[in-house]
Amino acid sequence: GERIDPTPYIEGDLPLTERVSVRYRACVGGRWLAWVTDCGVGSNGYAGIFGRDITALEVMPASGTVTYRAHEKGGGWLPWVRSGEGVTGGKTRPLDALQMVFSDGAYTMRYRVTSRKTDRWHGWCEGLCDATGDGYAGVFGYALDGVQMEIVRR
Repeated sequence: GERIDPTPYIEGDLPLTERVSVRYRACVGGRWLAWVTDCGVGSNGYAGIFGRDITALEVMPASGTVTYRAHEKGGGWLPWVRSGEGVTGGKTRPLDALQMVFSDGAYTMRYRVTSRKTDRWHGWCEGLCDATGDGYAGVFGYALDGVQMEIVRR
């Protein structure tokens, strides 16, 4: 049969990127921590400080829009905010759950959290976790102390 030169396919651009980069940061102890990009490793791989309550979160994708909200420990769900238009959390009460959605249907928002006292990462949540839109990442009553997120191709 005819041989095909694979070079153009190996060195060519993919039609769609495999991910959209997302920057995010947490407010802990009344101060904003450094921005984190995607899911790195070690202390650069998440927003927050293990053992200390996250009281607000800000999310900025490289393109598109992330719509998100947080649940305050002992309270209720805060209003939805869009990336670039505000933050979720009032910087005083601990957050214990998150919901996030990415605007481009070709990609999905993946995120997970750690909670004080549970001392472990909870499973990945994608979009609103389920078709009813009532899914979330977190455990009501246990303050978040770590958040990881990424936007990946479906």
